[in-house]
Amino acid sequence: MKLVSRFFVTLVLFTTVFSGAVFAADTDNGSRKTPVPVPDAARLKDGNIQSCQVRETTIKTRSEHLVQLATTMERAFGSITTRVEDYYVSKVLSSGKSVANHDALLADIQSKKDGVQQAILNAQSDILAFSCTADNPKRLIVQFNNDMRVVKSALGLYRTAIRKLIVAIHAIVGEESKATPSLTPSPSTNSTTGKRER
Repeated sequence: MKLVSRFFVTLVLFTTVFSGAVFAADTDNGSRKTPVPVPDAARLKDGNIQSCQVRETTIKTRSEHLVQLATTMERAFGSITTRVEDYYVSKVLSSGKSVANHDALLADIQSKKDGVQQAILNAQSDILAFSCTADNPKRLIVQFNNDMRVVKSALGLYRTAIRKLIVAIHAIVGEESKATPSLTPSPSTNSTTGKRER
């Protein structure tokens, strides 16, 4: 959960930092902000090229870190899926219980995982194409931001699919627990002290 939160904070910070570089205060009253386009390669002068190249390195580094974070989250979700599946096989199936739509849930998880991987590949290829000498660098950054939004959405769908499997397995295990009463005695409380006795 902490990893997911860190991903979203990083995405928001990246978007905020970049939007601050793209928008400049209006000269009329200073209260409105108007978009200032990132200069095209044909209009860049020597000083502007160096400035753009400094920003290019920063943008690429931050973008690569965002992609790496998304990839780490995807791997963590895959690890969770593996552990849940191991639990299902070793504990639930061995006890004679099974989830009716288990195969459909696994197929849904796999399709969501494929969607995340494709979204991450799209984001990686778009940020690798970013360059100050490109025809429209601003469009490339906007495209990368859109790609990262798709990655965020795909990760959410992937997480939901895993959660559905966990809930289905938990429902089977929960029914089993309710059907057989516990053989361990529950702790009683002492009527004089109000504390539990062991």
